[in-house]
Amino acid sequence: MSTDEKAFEDAIEASLLSTGGYDKSSPASFDRALGLDPQELFAFIDATQSKAWSELAARHGSDAGARTGFLKRLAAELDSRGTVDVLRHGVADLGVTLQLAYFRPAHGLTPELLARYHANRLTVTRQLAYEPGSSKTLDLVLLLNGIPTATAELKNPLTGQGVAQAMAQYRQDRDPANVTLSRRAVVHFAV
Repeated sequence: MSTDEKAFEDAIEASLLSTGGYDKSSPASFDRALGLDPQELFAFIDATQSKAWSELAARHGSDAGARTGFLKRLAAELDSRGTVDVLRHGVADLGVTLQLAYFRPAHGLTPELLARYHANRLTVTRQLAYEPGSSKTLDLVLLLNGIPTATAELKNPLTGQGVAQAMAQYRQDRDPANVTLSRRAVVHFAV
């Protein structure tokens, strides 16, 4: 039995994938400068709001222009309003409002609302390089529709490290002004 940090990551990831409703996402698709995973974001939008997206693409002049423009708009809204508000209320770009998450309906009587909720893309990314120009990584990041909501630094007491070392890593080895850490993720876990 392995006692290193990687084995701890493996166990948490396996649990999230098998019983937590998460899918695995690639750290390579994460945009470090924006603090977002555009691949997951646009997969969610394509699956849930194709009509609104077509309207936005027409207003931007092309799908590529809409993607670029919307990512910039989303980043600005996340920076000014915060992740929770953006997830709750969506983002308007050129008069088109796109939702960034759908919450569980109060009842299951409206199949459309339930289908939207189930269309959310919960993903876990391991060893996420989060800072432009750096090889530093976060052990685990949980994303909702491409937006990081939680980070985790994992330590294993069997290797002589614990929660205190994980907290110290956040405090001393992480830039508090980094976009992913300061303006995207809502919570940071020292595990």
